[in-house]
Amino acid sequence: MTVLSILTESERTKFDSPPEFTDKTREEKFRLNHLERQAIDGLLKPTNKVGFMLQLIYFKNSGKFYNPSLFKPKDIEYCCKQLGIKITTVDIQNFNYQSMYNQQKKIVSLLGWRKFDDNEKKILLNEISWHVNQQNHPRDILKYALDFLINNKIEVPVYYIINEMISIEYGKYENILVDIIAKNITTWQASVLEDFIKTDGKSFVSGITFIKKLNQSLRVSDINDSIMTFRMIKAFYDDFKPIINKLNISQ
Repeated sequence: MTVLSILTESERTKFDSPPEFTDKTREEKFRLNHLERQAIDGLLKPTNKVGFMLQLIYFKNSGKFYNPSLFKPKDIEYCCKQLGIKITTVDIQNFNYQSMYNQQKKIVSLLGWRKFDDNEKKILLNEISWHVNQQNHPRDILKYALDFLINNKIEVPVYYIINEMISIEYGKYENILVDIIAKNITTWQASVLEDFIKTDGKSFVSGITFIKKLNQSLRVSDINDSIMTFRMIKAFYDDFKPIINKLNISQ
């Protein structure tokens, strides 16, 4: 399976990083209601209290949970201040995994959301599959997937999971198209395609490379060449139209 690279490296890093807050927005976004404060007060260890608050705040502002190693020092400090906890008593880097996971289940329940489990993954796969079959661009499908998760109050997983899901569905769709071509292409059409991708042995330019070059010159000779290229493309399209129609590819 070919794994798509939908986002750039910097975009992937941003996707999997907690939201950024300024001093002003932190005051607004880190406010707790009565039930949230009650849930935190019910915890014993300072690290668990701060860990819960940060997971809660990050999730409320992104729909995602993050590795504690990504928790921002300024956010940790602000949580300690809000909860009246000495920062020296907090060790986020040793935040117990089981405690963290249990808190996540508590948070999604508290906010009326759902964890991204196998059942939710199947639901999202169906949504992604539909968009792939509509021949939408991978970046657009990623956006649709995120909107679907947020609108349905489902936890947003890390980037590589969604990227892999989109890649899998694209692979399935590609296999369907390849199968249609294999079942319907004639020997003559196959030879035409083969000739079309061969280079001439001198300039090492194939026919398909030649027609992809758009000549914008207004010289009569160049215009005539462009007309000939257009006629060649039209003839090519007419010859392969039956297969193209079976592929049901958007024009």
